[in-house]
Amino acid sequence: MGGKTKESDILLIKGLNEGKHSSFKELYEKYSPQLYCFSYNLLKSKDAAEDIVQETFIKIWNRKSFIKTTGSFNSLLKTIALNLIRHSYNNLSKEKELKDELLVALTRNSEKFSLDDSYEDLLKKLEELIEKMPDERRFIFCKKKLEGEKAKDIAHELNISVKAVEYHITKAMKYLREEFKSMGISGIVLHFMLLHMGKNVIRNSL
Repeated sequence: MGGKTKESDILLIKGLNEGKHSSFKELYEKYSPQLYCFSYNLLKSKDAAEDIVQETFIKIWNRKSFIKTTGSFNSLLKTIALNLIRHSYNNLSKEKELKDELLVALTRNSEKFSLDDSYEDLLKKLEELIEKMPDERRFIFCKKKLEGEKAKDIAHELNISVKAVEYHITKAMKYLREEFKSMGISGIVLHFMLLHMGKNVIRNSL
């Protein structure tokens, strides 16, 4: 992904450095199609590839004063896109891991759960139950349980108290316990789940 910046791009980048929207627009129109193809080949998803293109150019605009005319602008775009894609993969992997841990806790010591049950069906059921939560509760639950965010950070983001966050988490877990119990899946260890999630947050912050 090496190479030098084309002469035609040097003026555009200088304009970008000065905050000229016209220069940014020309660079976007010139490079976004090939960046989309690059991202799509890696992600195999139109929506995800479009998101990567948008996020890449947002970063370009935010760093406009520091973009150099030396090197390759195309390489810079691909480097940023690759970092975003890797970050996306890491987040998906982390989310799946936390979902798996949540399901383990939900099915722990269940009398009726067996290896004959479809793990994918249980995962799908969990996702459906989460989707049925009220908007704010679902947001808080996902941030805390699936993304590992701290309660105080969620409270700050939503401009609510930490107690309000904890209230929603408690209500969400009670709701999940009741729903899974109705399917014959019992033995949910809430303390274990919260403790285990806390360990993941600490580990990932090191």
